Amino acid sequence: GSGTLINGTSAILGLGSSITIANLDGSANDNIVRYTSSVNLTVKSTTNYNLSIENAGTSTLGGPVSINGSLEILGGTLASGILQITGNASGNLVMLANTSLSLGSTSNPAAVLFPTGFVTSNISLNASSTVIYQTNGNQTISAAIPPSCLFMLQVTAQTCNHPKKLPLKYIPS
Repeated sequence: GSGTLINGTSAILGLGSSITIANLDGSANDNIVRYTSSVNLTVKSTTNYNLSIENAGTSTLGGPVSINGSLEILGGTLASGILQITGNASGNLVMLANTSLSLGSTSNPAAVLFPTGFVTSNISLNASSTVIYQTNGNQTISAAIPPSCLFMLQVTAQTCNHPKKLPLKYIPS
């Protein structure tokens, strides 16, 4: 379609397998944009108040995404590609069991950081959730990721910096 869909204050918008919205504005206070499907989806490039990934497959960013409230990965995988996810200090970042957050691309030297802006006390990652860093450049691993969470690192480059010096699982590309 054409035009912009505005998800209003305190509204909940569920987006499934066939998203034909040209532009989405999810920035109104306390609204939720939910991506729910059994197939892979593209997450609209927009500012969201609350963004919820509840997809059984992979939800891939279609452009830059900012979150003014909370980011919840409740099912499947959120893949950023080479795009940075920007959060905020008052919002929460939550990953449930058996979910994944994939950051970066092994075919690109851009080192995508763990979602920025969220403070460590507002980050909750289930012990069986997975954060995957991918790059063909140098990568810095966030100190906000708890030791109980599984890391996977797929890099083709020289340096990986992690402030806690935790063991990482290296996956050769």
